[in-house]
Amino acid sequence: MSTPTDATATESVTHGLKLPKKIAFYLKDESLFNDASGIILLNMAVDWYLHQELRIGQAIGNFLYSAGGGFF
Repeated sequence: MSTPTDATATESVTHGLKLPKKIAFYLKDESLFNDASGIILLNMAVDWYLHQELRIGQAIGNFLYSAGGGFF
């Protein structure tokens, strides 16, 4: 199943509406953060399934790496 990202959905819902720029900016950033968090959680689940152990340190490192990349 394929669905649009939260950022695309946000744009679709708010299209034609006059929102303050700051609110629109935060809505898009928050939705992208949710997408990135979902990808990290999916990677954690696949890693756990393949290795039969949960590597929390690696998952946190991946999350921080992705969050840092998104920030910059």
